[in-house]
Amino acid sequence: MNQVRKVYEALATDSLNSATKKSMLLLKEHPNSDWAKVVWVDLLLHQNKLEEASVFVDKNFTGAVDFQVLSRITRMCKKLGKDDQLVAICKATWAANQNTRNAHQAGQELFAAYVRHGNLTLQKQFAAELGKKFKEDLYAVWNMVATALGALQDNNAMFFQLTTMMFKRHFQEKTTNEQEVFFYCWFMKQIGKPADALEIIDGEVGKKVVKIEYQRLEKVLELHVAAKNWGAALPILEDLIKNHMDDWKWYEGYLNVIDEVSKIEPEKRQELITIITNLIDEKKAGKEGALKERNPYLACLELEKRLLREGSTTSAEKMEALCVAYFQEFGSKPCCYHDLLPYLSQIPKERFTEFLNSLNTVVSGHEGGNKKKHFDFQSSYFQIRRCLVKPSTAEEAVKEATTFLKLHLDAETLPGEGKDRRPTERGVGDTFSVLSAHYLIDAWSLTNDRSFLITATILLEYCLKQSPTNFQIQILLMRVSGHLGSVQRVYEIFDTMDIRNILCDTVPHLVLPDILRYLGYMEATKIFRLVEKVHFDHESKMSGYIANCYFNAAYAQIDEFSSFKTRLDRSTQMYIDQCESTHLQIMQKGVSKESIVKILESAPLKSISDVLVKTGAIPSPTVTPIEGFLRDNQDWVVMDQWDLTPRKERNGWLWKGLMDEEATTSAHCQKSYYPGAPKNKHHEVLKIRSLQLLLIRDLLVKDEVDSAHVTAYEKILAAAGYQFDKNSENDFDSTNAFAVYFGYSASVAVKEFTTNMKAEKVDTPAILASAEVLEAALSSWSYALTQLQKLATSETDPKIIPRLVATSQSLLHVIFLLSQQVTIIPKSAKKSLTQETKDKFMELKQSLKSILVFAKEFLVVITGHVEQVIPKTAALEATTFAPLLEFNEIIPDVEKVRATTEEGIKSSRKLALTRLQDFLKERSKLLQTVKL
Repeated sequence: MNQVRKVYEALATDSLNSATKKSMLLLKEHPNSDWAKVVWVDLLLHQNKLEEASVFVDKNFTGAVDFQVLSRITRMCKKLGKDDQLVAICKATWAANQNTRNAHQAGQELFAAYVRHGNLTLQKQFAAELGKKFKEDLYAVWNMVATALGALQDNNAMFFQLTTMMFKRHFQEKTTNEQEVFFYCWFMKQIGKPADALEIIDGEVGKKVVKIEYQRLEKVLELHVAAKNWGAALPILEDLIKNHMDDWKWYEGYLNVIDEVSKIEPEKRQELITIITNLIDEKKAGKEGALKERNPYLACLELEKRLLREGSTTSAEKMEALCVAYFQEFGSKPCCYHDLLPYLSQIPKERFTEFLNSLNTVVSGHEGGNKKKHFDFQSSYFQIRRCLVKPSTAEEAVKEATTFLKLHLDAETLPGEGKDRRPTERGVGDTFSVLSAHYLIDAWSLTNDRSFLITATILLEYCLKQSPTNFQIQILLMRVSGHLGSVQRVYEIFDTMDIRNILCDTVPHLVLPDILRYLGYMEATKIFRLVEKVHFDHESKMSGYIANCYFNAAYAQIDEFSSFKTRLDRSTQMYIDQCESTHLQIMQKGVSKESIVKILESAPLKSISDVLVKTGAIPSPTVTPIEGFLRDNQDWVVMDQWDLTPRKERNGWLWKGLMDEEATTSAHCQKSYYPGAPKNKHHEVLKIRSLQLLLIRDLLVKDEVDSAHVTAYEKILAAAGYQFDKNSENDFDSTNAFAVYFGYSASVAVKEFTTNMKAEKVDTPAILASAEVLEAALSSWSYALTQLQKLATSETDPKIIPRLVATSQSLLHVIFLLSQQVTIIPKSAKKSLTQETKDKFMELKQSLKSILVFAKEFLVVITGHVEQVIPKTAALEATTFAPLLEFNEIIPDVEKVRATTEEGIKSSRKLALTRLQDFLKERSKLLQTVKL
């Protein structure tokens, strides 16, 4: 063991050479020692040599192992994904230790291996075996839990009944605990028998074993609601509100139950409203000397909102008064704006001025008192004002921005603020700086003058120095910088935020779109790897968490972990990661057909294809589509007051947000990835991006386009909202989408036409029919490519970079489609064909040749266009601190910040164009080899 310890000590100090020598010596001296083998595998894993470690484990761990190293072997097998081998090792170890003092632990390790393997039948059987051997209630409970989970998985009514009987007998005969009761309640709710669960949780057993009363009442309430026992739910809610902690869900639950009761017995509605109103008033009064509770005030607002919604009352004046009352009590709290936001939509526009005057009166009342508190009231007030009233001109927006910068600087002079504040603390004036930046974004939105965005970036950079951990400033700065193309700076900020664990699934979507739009290869790859690592870690550890639920008797948490695993398995972010990382690799490294084939062979195309099947994008006779299969785990809540929507700048396949109309006020957040698609259609565009990978795989690997994929592509284009009309102007997004689709459609048509042309028996009608289809496809393709060139080269401003990137991605498909089509089309027509058929053949061949010539010209034109844009990156939009010049003396380093900001934007844009230029030159070489 001393030698083993020395190896791990060397690893801990990163002395890899020393650790390797010590481990090799240990293995040489003790070739049959499990410890020596484990140390060697750990050394390989430390160097990320997964394949070598996997081979070593397969060869050296085939039977029982030293019980002391079993936990380490379990960890290794989890990391290597060897669940089957872990089961075999644990079975052998169990067999060898059944009659030793380690029997209990060996048995539990084998049960845990079955849990990690996910085989509920084996879990159930082995739990029963352990129960018979050791005569302990613990294993009987494991058996019941595994049986219940298996019954739910198989939807087996017979096992539902069996599990119910097993639990009821257990509660009658054995000592139980609250986790067993909670699991039983969850199970009975799942199978639609909440009444049976109520007998336990609301009976003698539940009252005896559940130690915290409000937790028991919460479960009872949940079951009554599931059973629609509204009358029984009301007194429980009343008890929870009166006698337990202040929790919003109790008030909301009471109001929800009132709505349900009103549907059945409308005459009781007013009586119940009176009860909840009296209860709220009692809670608002509170106890003498106690702090005010927020939820009673919010309950008043929610009740009034529902009355207005159903038409029971038509006057919004009470809602205004309730909002003012809430603001008066909690206006200095950071939660004030977010609490009031759902209710501001109920205030008529014509009363905004009067309402804001009332709030401002409250703010003014604190002017002579505590300065910090006054600033806090102003912060809430101005957030509400911006929500209700947006500037109508850029001048007005700039004036507001100036006002808020002044407030920010004033707040920095408070005691404990400015240089006296710790870097980890948020400043009192931080909200004012964020509002100032938002008004500058408004000025940009009204004028499309991006100098306002650059000014906002400069302002946010300054503010971030004062409050380096303020996530609102960080996120807003990342989004604005990313939109301007400064992807290196975006990643720098992202990296400082120390995003980890589940945040890697909820936050990257805020930065990845812009990084991809400007070809940030290294930055995007780092984020992709971060997301993949988190998903891999959770996937390998989740079954261990579930196993721990058994060991710790925390059975109620099994469903939580299982649901969380399902959510991660269906994560949109992970699917985007798989899809877009493959596209990015093709852009970065796909310089030839062979290199692209290699990328596609190592890409997770099977996973991508499985998702398309499960979502119904690709029909399958054996798989039923799962509604809502993809899960949006992305966090948009962090986007306070957000409305950066580049309405006038379309960016092709790349990600952009659309306004979230679910917010009923004018405070918006972004909730989509790709442009050009109607609201909530980003999943459809993601499917298109995935199908593009499958289609180019068909083309390059299988040498034949799958017509089912082309049909699926067409349907998803319609579902995503893309439209293309040959008789009118089309937007860039639709044109780019259809330029790829028409190419693949033409490929299928070429194949059909060529098959008919080469058939032994001449079928003139079939040839002419397929020729007509091909003619239409080539005509549409030619028109789409012509329009695409026009739209992609419409201007030389650097803001067109994302459009050039998207066009270049589409041109890659065009190159290989033309290469395939000119290869399979006959060199000449058969002599036995009719003259009409020969003429049609020559026409189509000429059409294809015209597209080939145009494609070559297209690449030359777009390459030249990129060269024209490059010099423009050195002449950034003329910008100064413009209307904020008066603060140059107050913010002494503003010129330095501006210079650094502008240099970051310029260098990122130039790097993107250089990469794009290299990409296009390589593609031009490929296309020049294609001849008809």
